[in-house]
Amino acid sequence: MHALSFVLQYRKPQLFKALISEMSDNLFRPDMAAVTVEFGKKYIKRTRTMLEQETEPAVKQIEALKKLEIHFQEIGMKCVDGQAVAPYAVICHGDLWNNNILYKFDVS
Repeated sequence: MHALSFVLQYRKPQLFKALISEMSDNLFRPDMAAVTVEFGKKYIKRTRTMLEQETEPAVKQIEALKKLEIHFQEIGMKCVDGQAVAPYAVICHGDLWNNNILYKFDVS
């Protein structure tokens, strides 16, 4: 779904625009925001807890996850703002599996 929408946006931009004009965010609507945020925070906390239990805890990653947990709703809202990241936005069906999240690693 994600990659296909990226290809569609590139090859048939008018069709892509027509499709997304009919869509709306379903994760951060007023009736779903609390559930979405708590769900996200729960799994961030689980990940952080696993890292804390390691023989050599990943201190930087743990701190980053703490910040992510605190600011999850704000960050989540930015993540679903397709206008802000166009032309790299894709149609997303709302799952947070690691194979559906694009990471950027910055050595510095």
